[in-house]
Amino acid sequence: MIDLKDSRQTILNQMQTLWQQNVSCQKCVGHCCTSKSNSMQITKAEAHDIYQHLKKEGLINQDLIDKLNETIELYRLEVEMPALGKKINFRRTYTCSFYTPGATGCSLPFAVKPLGCLAFNPIEEKSYELLNCLSDQKLLEIVSEKNSPKLPIPLAVLAEIKQHNVNE
Repeated sequence: MIDLKDSRQTILNQMQTLWQQNVSCQKCVGHCCTSKSNSMQITKAEAHDIYQHLKKEGLINQDLIDKLNETIELYRLEVEMPALGKKINFRRTYTCSFYTPGATGCSLPFAVKPLGCLAFNPIEEKSYELLNCLSDQKLLEIVSEKNSPKLPIPLAVLAEIKQHNVNE
């Protein structure tokens, strides 16, 4: 399995630089994690990191599995959208299963947070008030796995849980 520690650290360094300029999401309620704008997809390696964290913290239980399944069903994440023009497929928006309403936003620690989530940041002070945040695509291109298949977070994490429950 690919170790994403260095990739995450590269993005966290960029986040720290922005935070030192008062450009942070610390007061945001997490619009980027909700169906307003979230269509995040992750690799198997990112899902594995999340799985390892959940397992270590004793958070893999029926409530979590139900929440993942409810998100998948509610937003029909298991249904592949047809190609649209030159795009390979259309990505559905959804509220992330790990989103916690309020200023805390994501319940996942930075150490396992998906790269795309970490690279989605405000672009100026108080950007969160205007939903003025962007994904740092150039940074992601540098640190991400090239051509690695991706799935929406709930699908990827649930697949990882199922795989490990079968193998253990």
